[in-house]
Amino acid sequence: LGNPLPEATETPTESPTQSATESPTQSPTESPSQSPMASATFDPTSLFINKNYTTSLPTDPCVSNNQIQINSNTNIRQISGCTFTDIHITNRNYYMQATQPILFYDNIFQNTIYEETERAGIMWANFNGAITIRNCKFIQLVTKGNDAHIFNSNYNNRIEYTFDNCEFIDCGKNNHKALINALNNEASINFVDCKFIFNDITKSCRVIDLKSYSATFERCYFTQCGENSIYLGYPDTGTAESTYGTFTFKNNNVNKCNKGLFIRADKLRSQPIIEGNTFEDITLSNSHMISIIHDQNEIIFTNNTFSHITSGGNENIESGGVGISVISTNSIYTIKFNQCHFTSNMNNHETSPNNHGGCIQYGFSSNFSANIEMTECEFIGNTVKGGHGGAIAIRSINSVSINRCIFDTNTANHEGQTDGSKGFGGAIYISASPSSSDTINECIKSITISGCTIRNNKGYQGYGIYIEGDQKCQSSILINGQNIFDNNQGTVTHPIQGSVIASEVININKLDVEESNEYNNLGTTNKFIFVDVLGNPLPEATETPTESPT
Repeated sequence: LGNPLPEATETPTESPTQSATESPTQSPTESPSQSPMASATFDPTSLFINKNYTTSLPTDPCVSNNQIQINSNTNIRQISGCTFTDIHITNRNYYMQATQPILFYDNIFQNTIYEETERAGIMWANFNGAITIRNCKFIQLVTKGNDAHIFNSNYNNRIEYTFDNCEFIDCGKNNHKALINALNNEASINFVDCKFIFNDITKSCRVIDLKSYSATFERCYFTQCGENSIYLGYPDTGTAESTYGTFTFKNNNVNKCNKGLFIRADKLRSQPIIEGNTFEDITLSNSHMISIIHDQNEIIFTNNTFSHITSGGNENIESGGVGISVISTNSIYTIKFNQCHFTSNMNNHETSPNNHGGCIQYGFSSNFSANIEMTECEFIGNTVKGGHGGAIAIRSINSVSINRCIFDTNTANHEGQTDGSKGFGGAIYISASPSSSDTINECIKSITISGCTIRNNKGYQGYGIYIEGDQKCQSSILINGQNIFDNNQGTVTHPIQGSVIASEVININKLDVEESNEYNNLGTTNKFIFVDVLGNPLPEATETPTESPT
């Protein structure tokens, strides 16, 4: 009839099932396996939303004996926008205990000055489920107890941590603890866009102790972190070891982490993803930088940059200038370097076998069964001070394949020695006979170097490439496919005769090596020669055998 409806029906009310705040049945505690979203908001009058606390926590029933209780009885569902400054609690190891998931974002936990006096850490995550810590800062926190400095989850809780855009600045101290731990066999931890900064390396500590191998780091920044920074398969006392999960390390920056081993994985049982990272400005003393012990068919390093890394010391490390150690429990496996960049690294070790390989060393121990593949990698300006292989030194009984790589301005420094102990292979040194046995089966199966640019390298002999091994080896050795050799020189003039390529193994088609590759700026340097174990040329008659050794 055109008459107005009653006022109450002009604005229809929303269905209660559509409002998270109106319906308590939609509390995030009902789905502990889901990570709560930081966009939800609860009561703005809550004690822990947009509040500042200094020295102590508020007096409230939810705070029991200096510890915030996050459980179903206290109804705390969110801690966000808060700043906790100089919270000096000494009767608790952590001033929060969570027995259920919680929204946790935009918080700052800080001490105004750094002190090694131990006080309570932030949270004991005492539940099974997921928690996301987003956009939080942790500054100058040094905490008590034997567990982690900031977040702790024990062996009986299957926690799933996610840290998104968080900063850890000058936390912890030089002791046995990590910033964060997760000690359940199937716990997991993910870091995205996080920073781990220690301005004083003498006070730095580990980043994580993780019982499993289920860890992901993406786009994170690490500087001056402690030894065993990323400790996977952490051996928590009294519990069985774990091999659960996959390790992913992508697009991170690691610099000045000089205390020693950065990534430690002692029993990896899935193929890791190590891709797009930069490791730079690191000094290693008697230590690896990355140590992986595994049972996989292959370990792959893809598009990583290793720059200005120096290794030294007198202990048996066997990992080259950049400190990578990969050991397998399998009899045969493959290590691949794809599109990796090695720049200005130095191996300063004095004693064999540690002193070989300015960047990479493999096989100079009892482990020499891997296939090694390098594809589209760059090795620029690397040096081995007192051994062989300015860029790489490899020993294997299987195959070595180097394809479409660049070796530029690498040096194997002989340091005045002419006894064959130093300076072979300005860029590449490959040992074709891993064993001193006379058994032909102990020779490498194959060597292929193809499509590479090898220029401006220096060594005492084999200014570009040196192949060591028994003359009786019948290995397949191919150095062809249009490699380009340019301006490779001796560190000094060889007293007899120097060469761009030198080989102790005579089962190589010399004519093919000389004619299928491009050589520039040779001067008086030979393209290819056969040599004895001192790097001295063999008589011409044995350089090019006309009859098959059989």
